[in-house]
Amino acid sequence: MSECVSPQFNFILRIGEVEREYRIGGRQAWALHELVRMGQKGCSYADNPAPRWPAYIHKLRVLGIEIETRKEKNRGLFPGFHARYVLKSQVSISNSRGADGAQFAKAS
Repeated sequence: MSECVSPQFNFILRIGEVEREYRIGGRQAWALHELVRMGQKGCSYADNPAPRWPAYIHKLRVLGIEIETRKEKNRGLFPGFHARYVLKSQVSISNSRGADGAQFAKAS
């Protein structure tokens, strides 16, 4: 039986002139990487499926990361709205490894 290894990386959060370094893993690491990668377009389960986007966003916000929530109308057969999350904080990612040990693409 193979062991499941979650992605992990260090990131630097800049708020004003202050920089803080963190290490996170799992789905929060994946979600932050996606937010950085997508830039001002942001991320939504509508085009970037993940089971618990709101939970990942909440945990990142607890760390002090500013993430905007935009309300978007659903397209297609199902009426209603969904959230799109856009990273507003300055974040740099380094020393990142995926579940398979491969290096994540650096994003900043």
